[in-house]
Amino acid sequence: PAARAPLSFLFEDKTHSSFSSTVKDKATSEPIRFTRRCISVAPSRETSGELLLGKSGMYFVEDNAADAHDNQSVHGETEAASFSWTYEEIKEVHKRWWQLRDNAVEIFLTNGRTLLLAFHTTKFRDDVYHNILTSDLPNLLEYGNITALTHLWGSGQISNFEYLTHLNKHSGRSFNDLMQYPVFPFILKDYISETLDLGDSSIYRNLNKPIAVQSKEKEDRYVDNYKYLEEEYRKGAHDDDPMPPVQPYHYGSHYSNSGTVLHFLVRMPPFTKMFLAYQDQSFDIPDRTFHSMNTTWRLSSFESMTDVKELIPEFFYLPEFLVNREGRIIDHAHRPL
Repeated sequence: PAARAPLSFLFEDKTHSSFSSTVKDKATSEPIRFTRRCISVAPSRETSGELLLGKSGMYFVEDNAADAHDNQSVHGETEAASFSWTYEEIKEVHKRWWQLRDNAVEIFLTNGRTLLLAFHTTKFRDDVYHNILTSDLPNLLEYGNITALTHLWGSGQISNFEYLTHLNKHSGRSFNDLMQYPVFPFILKDYISETLDLGDSSIYRNLNKPIAVQSKEKEDRYVDNYKYLEEEYRKGAHDDDPMPPVQPYHYGSHYSNSGTVLHFLVRMPPFTKMFLAYQDQSFDIPDRTFHSMNTTWRLSSFESMTDVKELIPEFFYLPEFLVNREGRIIDHAHRPL
């Protein structure tokens, strides 16, 4: 057989298994007390379907589940888009925003899986939320409010990582939505030294200020730019103007978005394929690809007026994402040992 091109698997589309049909058959075999149309949101895709609440559990049945092979997965392997879970498996339920609308709910299961479901309106979402919470949920957890979490963190009962994870969760961020992916801050600013003295305060970034204004010079530039835009807005703003001037702002970009997440995770499937889709099926030029912690820090903190990105949780628990394991088109990222 002919030799396969390097990384060719990244461009392949495999089909779902017949599990979607199985879920549909199972859902129709028990009494259903509530249904609602929704979209299942995941980093790699959005799947329209029907949410069903039955006697013993919940089901998401994708549209045309009986013909699921027509749907494709960016994971490059078979994966069902329909799924089911019992009420005993539900550990947490949180209201969420999706695409700037207060219309989603995220369900956390005891096996570690999370499900983000978006509905047509806030009322539809609230109806679903109410119906879930009024079900018998023996393993539902109550984490309390932010004040209680802060006390646990301050007293050393939970780690910095746990505390930041909870803050991201309570703020509505989700691993299922690249536009609302969890954010972790830069902690260090020294990515050159061979060894670090963690007791030396000079190696840490200033957590009292955003990443974009770690230097006084850059902070002054943002302030001056805001004042200039504010003055221009006052000069040109008219109630009857069909194209009013841009309102003043400090930053022209955000510290986290889908591009930021894929920029960091480009070496780790399935995010590699998502990155390719984001970049018109090609890798970015080497100098713009994430390749160095020191370069990323310099751009975000003081060299660039448009790059203000913070980090993602993987920097603190998953070193494998820094290593290229699929080929040599993108080399390893440079980072302090």
